[in-house]
Amino acid sequence: MKDVIELSDEHLVNFLPQLFFAFCENTYFSEDWWEELPTSCKDRLRTLMANSNPYAYPPEYDYSKNFTSRNVVDRITQ
Repeated sequence: MKDVIELSDEHLVNFLPQLFFAFCENTYFSEDWWEELPTSCKDRLRTLMANSNPYAYPPEYDYSKNFTSRNVVDRITQ
């Protein structure tokens, strides 16, 4: 978590979708969001999803792609 907390806001918003697709089954998202993604982002998320064991084969995150136009509004760290 320390590494995640230390991510810049710009990297955090692009890290989180990748994390969810890499580690979480049953990831739900807006169809509009998916349709607006560039093909390279969709391909990246599909690759992360296809990894059958992200614990044995840790994913590499791509911070050069923009998975969302959203911004971080606030952070609470303790």
